[in-house]
Amino acid sequence: MSRAEKEATEKFNENNKGSPIKKRRVRPIPLTSRIPLYDKLMAAKEERSRMIREESAWSLMSQVKPFRLECDRRAIKTMSRSSPELCSRNVKSISTSRFRAKPVPKDLFGTDVYDRMLEDEYVRQMQKKIRAVELLKSSALPPSMARRERIKSACIPRVRNCSNDECRRAEESLRVCSSTPITSERSRSVLTNQSCRGNNLAAILRCQASR
Repeated sequence: MSRAEKEATEKFNENNKGSPIKKRRVRPIPLTSRIPLYDKLMAAKEERSRMIREESAWSLMSQVKPFRLECDRRAIKTMSRSSPELCSRNVKSISTSRFRAKPVPKDLFGTDVYDRMLEDEYVRQMQKKIRAVELLKSSALPPSMARRERIKSACIPRVRNCSNDECRRAEESLRVCSSTPITSERSRSVLTNQSCRGNNLAAILRCQASR
């Protein structure tokens, strides 16, 4: 240990020897802390707040002036009767005037606006349809579709002529068959030939349409 440390320890020991050690005494818990005062304090607080509210309400009521419409009207009438100047003014009109509501406008519940809107919408739709039909008539088909339409228009009269001839032949053959009691081999061959011709016509039409 150094010299300074030794001196410090000596001084500390001397101070401790000079001042005797004091014992600390713990005070006991007071009995008032065990008394249930919380409920009493809360009740006193509620009573205080109630009294303050009542006092503020009474002070407010004392400041408010009494207002009565009947008293004001009676005072105006007495004043107008006593003085002719006030009677000549519009005091009576103020006292006896009544509210008159304006009538409801007829346009509010009318359906003219909605009818006009429906008519305009109908006219617009008709104009759209007419314009679409006109454009369809004036427009030209694509080349492939135009070719098919030309082939169909050329083949329709031929097919009609062929079908008429075939119908006539079939009717004649049926008449012949009905005249004979037993169907012969000749009538069977005529019917088979007609069916073959019909199949051949259908094949020819398909080939022309594909071209």
